[in-house]
Amino acid sequence: MSFYSEESQALQRRFGLQTAADDFYKTQCHTEFSPSDRNLIKQATTFFLTTTDGHGHPVCAAKSSTPGLVRMIDRNALIIPYYDANEMFRSTGNIIKNPYIELLFIGAQGQHQILHINGIASVTDTTSLLNQFPDAQLIIRVTAFDIFQDCLRRHYHVVKAVA
Repeated sequence: MSFYSEESQALQRRFGLQTAADDFYKTQCHTEFSPSDRNLIKQATTFFLTTTDGHGHPVCAAKSSTPGLVRMIDRNALIIPYYDANEMFRSTGNIIKNPYIELLFIGAQGQHQILHINGIASVTDTTSLLNQFPDAQLIIRVTAFDIFQDCLRRHYHVVKAVA
């Protein structure tokens, strides 16, 4: 699987940014959590889980809790307890249909970090895992294949509206 789609690569070439995009992938993307990644995940109180439904439509769910909700279990794997507050089971149902997901963690105020985790997820109800998270209905296990951080400052530009 390629990090950039053919369409993304065509746009990179069109705007003269293919070398920069290739350099970003070579220097910033990794397959194992760095100490900085681990710290950001450990401190996170909110993160976003993006899945796709059976029609290929994206579904993004915000997940909030106290720090430590998401736990790393390996150099490139983590687990997330699943509490379905709205009784729809959209994210977990989508993972069962299509296991490719993206997690997005945003650093605490003042950190200006965004952590992207692209991976393959599975859903389990293994008792030993559920026992670690009181009241969790399921556990999502994610094996990362692309991990990278962005800086928030790079993404935002002030735009003045034209009256």
